[in-house]
Amino acid sequence: MNIRDTRMPFLMLAAVALFHLGTLMLSLGNLNDMHIFRDAAVALQNGRNIFLERYREGYAYYYGVPFALVLGLFKSVPLWALQLSWGLLQLGLLARIHLLLERWTGVDRLPMRRRLLVHATAAFLSLQVVRDNLNAAQSTILLCWCCVEVLHQALSGRHALAALLLAAGIDLKLLPLVMVPYLAYRAEWRTLLLLPLFLLLLWALPAAFIGTELQRDLLRTRWSLLNPAQQQHQLDDEEPDFVSLGSVISAYFGDRSVNDHGVRLPRRLLSMEPTSLSQLLLAARLTLVLAMLWFLRTKPFLPATSGAHRAWEVGYLLACVPLIFPHQQSYSVLFVLPLLFHLCSRWISTDRTGRSMQAAIVVVFAGFNAHLLLGEFGWVFDHYKVLSLALVCTSLGSAFLGPRTAAEGPVGGVA
Repeated sequence: MNIRDTRMPFLMLAAVALFHLGTLMLSLGNLNDMHIFRDAAVALQNGRNIFLERYREGYAYYYGVPFALVLGLFKSVPLWALQLSWGLLQLGLLARIHLLLERWTGVDRLPMRRRLLVHATAAFLSLQVVRDNLNAAQSTILLCWCCVEVLHQALSGRHALAALLLAAGIDLKLLPLVMVPYLAYRAEWRTLLLLPLFLLLLWALPAAFIGTELQRDLLRTRWSLLNPAQQQHQLDDEEPDFVSLGSVISAYFGDRSVNDHGVRLPRRLLSMEPTSLSQLLLAARLTLVLAMLWFLRTKPFLPATSGAHRAWEVGYLLACVPLIFPHQQSYSVLFVLPLLFHLCSRWISTDRTGRSMQAAIVVVFAGFNAHLLLGEFGWVFDHYKVLSLALVCTSLGSAFLGPRTAAEGPVGGVA
């Protein structure tokens, strides 16, 4: 495939942009998480425990109290306008993620044709997960941006801003918590020292608006809902499209107590009781965590050897988020975007792309976009956890595609 002409990758990017804008416009007015966000904001203003309420079709609110307080300021804004503004914000943050990653990987120093092709390929590989986030008015793009932006701000010396962003992300949905051990390993101490102060501020601030007693009750209730020791977070079988390791392991190794959601197709490889299943899940999570050492490649408390190395290791770290945390649905797989961008920067490093690279792109695209390609078989893909398996294989497979140094090719490794 000759990529000397910039028109082809530019048209690919334009097609992706139009696809996402069309998805956003079609989602306006539909039932999605923005309904839940605003209903929770109204419930909070009425002095109710927003974590005990059930919204629309019985869904719960799991996000932070400050987020609900902020949304309460817009309760008189038409719902479609909130959905549109939220979606445009997500697309803007998606572009920001791409721009930061191209700096880390050195893609910004490539000739324009290859630079555009890296962006276009990464955009196509993540087509479905971005669409899922826009359809559901989800926050995953915001959280992924938060993780990447926190590291960028910390490395730029803006430690207070980095700590504030990280605290806001953790309070919103806990998932950016994975950045804490990474920042410790990379000796970003000033950011970490400021983090508890901003977390305490975010947890204490709502009391000025809703009262101390309600705020304490909200904090206690939220912890009980998120407690990882609960069995429902071990099996993780409440929804058919859950993608976490718990969902995969219970699907293939659980006993008959695991919810198959009415699908009679065989998938159980081994029937294990809940105690053994929990031990297997713990071992699988520890395997992913320990594999992080392969990506770090340096002694503790030293910076990453290059920007490209940083993109590789952070890409793997974030790709593990939907696998390690329970109760993650298909839209959470967007956390794989930094890793996909790294892989694209490695694959597209010459003027001509080989057959092996083209085959890899096709396989990864099929794994992450199966629902988009063959939506009528989505229930089959969910039953066999195709998206989860694609995420596991891509994450672990990326261990063999480390960062390319400047001496090896044009995709370099400066910050």
